[in-house]
Amino acid sequence: MVSNHSLAVVTNDTERLRIDSAGNVGIGTSTNLSTLTVNGSFASKSPSTVNAATYSVAATDGSLRFTTTNNTLTLPSAASFPGRILYLNTITANSVTSASSNVIPLGSNTAGTAILAATAGKFAMLQSDGTNWITMLAN
Repeated sequence: MVSNHSLAVVTNDTERLRIDSAGNVGIGTSTNLSTLTVNGSFASKSPSTVNAATYSVAATDGSLRFTTTNNTLTLPSAASFPGRILYLNTITANSVTSASSNVIPLGSNTAGTAILAATAGKFAMLQSDGTNWITMLAN
């Protein structure tokens, strides 16, 4: 059986994504590329709300807001996610601690379990270095 196919011709293509020969990626730009360059806004999944005494970070979590109770947080293996960033914030006077001694606080090089003190409005940005979760930003 023979079928006829038509081919649409697009005449005004606009490049939106570029991967150069070095593996650098640009979205919305084709010049001055870094490992990833985005020329425009960037969005990720909305923060998840945690209302439990324990929580295990999911593969899709990027931001977590803790409410109502102290929390023991099980972080993903730092070795499995080098470079991964997590944002944490508490909106009530409840603490957040790690289930493992794998969090390095600001101004230290010693891993412990403390992440957020029991004060409303505390926040931290953690980043995996492939061994531990490093507190890169906190109040």
